[in-house]
Amino acid sequence: MGRFTIKGVEFVATIDPDDDHGAPWEECDGHGTVTAWQSSRNGKPVQKSPGQIVLVRDRGSHRLYDFAEACKIARRDGWGFAPGKLVTDRFARSGKRKFRAYFAGFKFVGYGKDINSAISALYKAHRESMTPRQYAAAAAMSDFNYLRRYCEGHWQYVVVTVRRADSCECCGHSESVGGVESEYWEETAREIAEGMM
Repeated sequence: MGRFTIKGVEFVATIDPDDDHGAPWEECDGHGTVTAWQSSRNGKPVQKSPGQIVLVRDRGSHRLYDFAEACKIARRDGWGFAPGKLVTDRFARSGKRKFRAYFAGFKFVGYGKDINSAISALYKAHRESMTPRQYAAAAAMSDFNYLRRYCEGHWQYVVVTVRRADSCECCGHSESVGGVESEYWEETAREIAEGMM
């Protein structure tokens, strides 16, 4: 549970596991192929094809990620990825204020007349720093790491519920959004509260 204030109004946010939401590779586009659970022999994967890598192990079973196929999909569909945290701000250049986007700790920078054009310019500069095959492989590896973090329980899908702090839990007006990645529940709660105002 978290409390926060927007424009003098206090809100309470709660999060609960979203048991209705499946795994990312089942419910969302833009991910590589993941196998069902398979039994291992002597701790080693069985029926592993070239290009597949172990995504997660659990008590003698494992799931495989088809890295070779993910590279093909990434190249075909133009997957992007962020090598670090995306940061945006306003930037003064030549007396004109523009928007700037960059990855924290990396040299790539994008400028634009608005945030979206700055982000597009950033991703374009990042993509052009590699060959198409290198970029697709890096995007597929980014996807693999994202899915592995999900499998290892570093994040999960949650339902975020927000209500005004001055209303009671049982009968007060609240709004909920499901399918939220647990790492982003706070910003989602703020968006819900702003909508409620």
